[in-house]
Amino acid sequence: MASMTFEPAPDGADPYLWLEDVTGAEALDWVRARNKPTTAAFCDAEFERMRVEALEVLDTDARIPYVNRRGNYLYNFWRDAANPRGLWRRTTLHHAGQLPHRLAGLGCADRC
Repeated sequence: MASMTFEPAPDGADPYLWLEDVTGAEALDWVRARNKPTTAAFCDAEFERMRVEALEVLDTDARIPYVNRRGNYLYNFWRDAANPRGLWRRTTLHHAGQLPHRLAGLGCADRC
């Protein structure tokens, strides 16, 4: 199994913290620049057909939720049109219906 270790900057500053602004122009430009070589390599009709097919499968609401068990809790990560950033759902074997934790609000304390 491959492993990577990332050492923090000596002063504790994260030089890539600006990438966490997922809708920021600078972060999006950085991502587009790194995606460009890959996109160029996969620009034929066959790849586009497979891409569209994969997105149809991944974006459908007609899929079986995958559940992970952690101790007494069952967790499920769900993403759909209403929750594009996803939400964590948690329940127990005996109790269903706990409110999901919406990821869209995570990190708000850092920005608000």
